[in-house]
Amino acid sequence: MVSWLHCLWIEVEPQEHADNLRGVNKRYKQKELKNYLQANKISIAGLIETRVKEQNMKARIRGIAPGWGILNNYNATSNGRIWVIWDENRYEIKVISSTAQVLHCLIKDRIKGQQKVLIVVYAGDFNAILSPQDRRAGASISLNDVKDFAACIQSMGVIELQWQGDYYSWTNKQHGDDKISSKIDRVFGNYEWMEQWGHVITEYENLKEYRTGQMQRVWCKLKAFQPVLRQLNNKEFKFISQKMENAREELNRIQEHITSQATDEQIDQVEKWSMIEEIALRQKSRIK
Repeated sequence: MVSWLHCLWIEVEPQEHADNLRGVNKRYKQKELKNYLQANKISIAGLIETRVKEQNMKARIRGIAPGWGILNNYNATSNGRIWVIWDENRYEIKVISSTAQVLHCLIKDRIKGQQKVLIVVYAGDFNAILSPQDRRAGASISLNDVKDFAACIQSMGVIELQWQGDYYSWTNKQHGDDKISSKIDRVFGNYEWMEQWGHVITEYENLKEYRTGQMQRVWCKLKAFQPVLRQLNNKEFKFISQKMENAREELNRIQEHITSQATDEQIDQVEKWSMIEEIALRQKSRIK
């Protein structure tokens, strides 16, 4: 799976979201996830691979969804693989059972009075492809590479859900001619499931982690830069926010095409301007 943010969100009523994050300890990731939840009006979310220690959980959730409720499976595994977070103004959620792999919950809608079950499962990708177009570059694909997985899917009687976003959900993190991309993340349903939930859409977002340099952390702390930062906040912040939105829009435009893949440069632009926006916001609040 991708290293920064790999998403599967389920568009039902009420809207829910399951997300493989690969860590939410960094403020940058918390901010982007917060924006994503708000933009898509998501009020219940299942988060996987948060990599947050139990003692840091409350601080991290405040950065993502302040005021929301949270359930987890720290009681079953030391690193707490699964979180369920929700808007407490809309829902009441209780744990039915909790294991290292599954968080089984009962949801009550405070407005509609309805109840339903939510199961968040910690699981990996298939690490297999179904057709030659599912891999870009790398070794050539033969019938042996796809026949077992295809036979398994046929035997189970399931089909893939509707999806949108980046077609290739995994890369080997290389660049240029050495880069290999594959589609190994899928969500399937059987006939009975499709009859009731055929409108569900899975979404794949391809964003990777951005690392802050040592010098950046130094100049952010220097008081001598406050006048410069004040000018940045007053005159340039709108420019930064606009650049951030432009980068997001360009990434979304590319991902709308079924087999297109965001380039490293385009992903880097989103990360770059999101980080700059975060720094400017932080400095703006301190100067005030």
